[in-house]
Amino acid sequence: MKLLKIIFNSLLIAILTIIMVINLTPKPAIAVAQNFVFGILEDNRPKAYEIHGIKVQTDIEYPSIFSENTFDFYEAQIPLEKTPTILWVHGGGFVGGDKSDVETYAVWLAYQGYNVISMNYELVPDAMYPSTVIQVNELVDFLQDWNQLEKINLDNLFFAGDSAGAQIAAQFAMSQTNLDYAKAIGIEPVLTQDQIQGMLLYCGIYDLPSLLNTDSTLLNFLFTQIGWSFLGDKEWMYSEEAELLSILDNVDENFPATYITDGNAISFEDQGKALVERFEELDVPVTSRFFNPDEVTTYHGFQFRLDTEVGLETFQDTVNFIEENRD
Repeated sequence: MKLLKIIFNSLLIAILTIIMVINLTPKPAIAVAQNFVFGILEDNRPKAYEIHGIKVQTDIEYPSIFSENTFDFYEAQIPLEKTPTILWVHGGGFVGGDKSDVETYAVWLAYQGYNVISMNYELVPDAMYPSTVIQVNELVDFLQDWNQLEKINLDNLFFAGDSAGAQIAAQFAMSQTNLDYAKAIGIEPVLTQDQIQGMLLYCGIYDLPSLLNTDSTLLNFLFTQIGWSFLGDKEWMYSEEAELLSILDNVDENFPATYITDGNAISFEDQGKALVERFEELDVPVTSRFFNPDEVTTYHGFQFRLDTEVGLETFQDTVNFIEENRD
């Protein structure tokens, strides 16, 4: 009986300690997210290699005041005239993911004659908003004087992102096409509006506070903690920064033509559809692909499954969109 009492008291103390800690700092929850939910791949690739005939350069550094300031470059196998350049921002809930996650997709795009740049950026808990958007700005600024500039076309740019990366890419586009928004988040645009030919947004997050009302108690908790760390405010969902994070609330008629797709299971399809409706209201050219759940189940990140019919269909959508909108 005495032993049971000791065990019970020990468990109670442990539980109370955990509750106290997670109310003082979001870092323990973020560590859990990084290790068990989102993950960060270890990238052991060489600095330069070929995969199926596509030349790849990895870990090229761009100047930044933040960490994780590197990118990979996938060179088009047979460059098209005025070769389009696609700059990809990886996903991972702002706490995980890596530029190498999109290697296969980038190689497939390079086969189509496009150059692809896949970037890394500082992750939460180190990152503080709006560092992720600033880093896209820093990279694009660097590319304008890159010693391999002749290989890329900055007048024929497409920006792509998956999951949290779609949100970051969309914010960047707004910072280049909406001067009021750029000023609000403290960014000096480095592109003109006509340099961005289009946006490719996959399984994106376009209204972060709404993530606190999902059907998953765990995800609600994790996104609460991530937002707390990212914005530096435990009540971040009521902050001015949270409003600026919303693509739905800040997008205007100057946003570039966009392709949007999302899965219908364990993803953010409702947000994708809401953004499509918003674009239609603003007369922003938009192409979308959503799947009937009665016919096929598509999960978050399904577009990367190029061994599936829906993955291939979405990839063809991507190529069609680029061809229709490139210079």
